[in-house]
Amino acid sequence: LQQCLVAAERADQRRVALEALPAHVSFNNKIVESQEILDVSAFGTLPVVDIGSLVIRRNWSLQIKASPATQAVLVRVNGRLVIGQNGKILTAGFLPGPRGAAAERVLFLVDGKVNLGAFAEVEGTIIAAESIRTRRFSRVKGALISTSGDVRLGRYAWLEHFPWVFW
Repeated sequence: LQQCLVAAERADQRRVALEALPAHVSFNNKIVESQEILDVSAFGTLPVVDIGSLVIRRNWSLQIKASPATQAVLVRVNGRLVIGQNGKILTAGFLPGPRGAAAERVLFLVDGKVNLGAFAEVEGTIIAAESIRTRRFSRVKGALISTSGDVRLGRYAWLEHFPWVFW
C-alpha cells in the first residue's frame, strides 16, 4: 500500500509539472467538423497544446502530426472532451514508443468529462479529472485514467493498453 501511495504522489507531482508548462499553441473551444490536422512538428520535442474544450463531431477526425524528433505531445483540455460516433483522434509522424505504438507519445490532460461515442477511436492516454465514458465498439490505444470519477467502458469497447511513456 505504501508503494501505491508513493507512486500516486509522484504521478500527481508530474501532472502538476506538466500543467505548468507553457503552451505552444492555444484554442478556445475547438469543434472539429471535417478531417483536420494539428501540426505540432515545429514545436520541438515536447509540444504543448491548450484547448478550452474539444468536440469532434460524428464521422470526422483530428490528426496530430509530429516529426520523428517529437518525443511526446501534451494536449491540455480545460473543459470536456467529446468524440462523436465514428470520430477519431489519430497520430502521424511519430516514431513508435518503447512498446511499439505512437499512441504512447500522446497525453490528454482533461479537466472535465470525457465521452467517446460508438466506434470512436483515440490514440493516446487520457487522464480526466471527472468521469470517462466510452460507448460500444469504441477503441483506445493508450490508457484511460480518471482522478475523481468513474471509467465506464461500453459493450465491446476495446482498450489496447499503451500508457503514456513520459508519465
